[in-house]
Amino acid sequence: MIVSHLDNVVAGPISRPERTGSIDVLRGFALLGVVLANLISFVTFVMPESVVTRATSGGMNHTYHWLFVTFIDNKFITLFSLLFGYGFGVITERLRAKAKSPRRFYLRRMLILLLAGFIHVFFWWGEILHTYALCGLVMILFINASDKTLLGWAAFFMLAAPLVVRYFMITTKAFDPALSEPVYSRYLETALRTDLLSVLQANWDLHHYVYITCLAEWTDLFQALSKFLIGYWILRKQFLIDVSIHQDTIRKCLAVCSVIAVAYALETSWMYYTHPSITHLALRFLLYDFNRIGVLSMSITYGCLLVLWFHNQPASIILNGFRSVGMMSLSNYLMHTVLYIVLLHGIGFGLMDKLTAIDSLWIGLSIYFAQVLVSKQWLRQYRFGPAEWIWRQLSYAQRIPIRVNNRQSTLP
Repeated sequence: MIVSHLDNVVAGPISRPERTGSIDVLRGFALLGVVLANLISFVTFVMPESVVTRATSGGMNHTYHWLFVTFIDNKFITLFSLLFGYGFGVITERLRAKAKSPRRFYLRRMLILLLAGFIHVFFWWGEILHTYALCGLVMILFINASDKTLLGWAAFFMLAAPLVVRYFMITTKAFDPALSEPVYSRYLETALRTDLLSVLQANWDLHHYVYITCLAEWTDLFQALSKFLIGYWILRKQFLIDVSIHQDTIRKCLAVCSVIAVAYALETSWMYYTHPSITHLALRFLLYDFNRIGVLSMSITYGCLLVLWFHNQPASIILNGFRSVGMMSLSNYLMHTVLYIVLLHGIGFGLMDKLTAIDSLWIGLSIYFAQVLVSKQWLRQYRFGPAEWIWRQLSYAQRIPIRVNNRQSTLP
């Protein structure tokens, strides 16, 4: 991605030799958690209570649901958000090194992503592209901010701003379980119809309820933006550019974050199995912020372990599987949506109300394994995934060669 001598690079798309391998590994690993989280959300989050109870009943289903809540939920999307902020820094530094305007370029790039996200939401109610695009637009304001400013605003958006949203959610009862039950039932009924228009309607209606009516849009925006800022800070410090130099720092970060992650896992497990009734608002807010810190710490723990693993064993078959998927992360993410429609909606196999929690695990792992194989094969012939290629061409407003053996000049 970014290299030490910025004035020796072109202000264009990143070629394969310039890519930081560990970033692709992290991105591919994050996408594994994303597909598992998205699939289980269909059986444990937006379904009527009767469906949720059936899907999480039994030893294996209950155990996997606990493991998901403790070790997967929000951790992989947090890692993905950190990497998005890192990528923002890569592009910004490359353009500034060539006296190009990063603001103008990134504005165009994020507006394209925002349009893609708006279309995507009709096919997948929980899509994240529009959220990332909006946060990316805000990131333009931080291009010249100091490192201290980046971390200060990251802390504000992660710990303070969401509490305001939570306060309004509680005081205005924006989310009321009694009201959500008929919404989820209507979503299930509409999604299982056998026409495309019903798929579009079901996803838009549920997205509007979860993100607009229940205010989840604001929470997601603040949380994603905080991770973007931290990711940008990590890029500036160049911890991942030369791991050999920063190994001690990465190991110290791993030690601190793993301790916090263990404490978070214990607290989450206790909450999961005891379901304590916490009515004191200040205590609820304190636990909420502790959980946000715990999620971030667990995500960074995963990231540090993978970075050190890749540094010591760059030829690992497992890590290179992650890397292949990560180099085509946008294409693979969008392919998930196609598979959700085919497998879960009435226009396809209509499995939405039939899966159990453990079913979602096996399906998710199967999808991911297939994407590893397809990504490896694709990248033997092409430099980018199809979605990445289209996005790059629109962002740079120029034709970009896609074939690996093309002798034209290399661009990002």
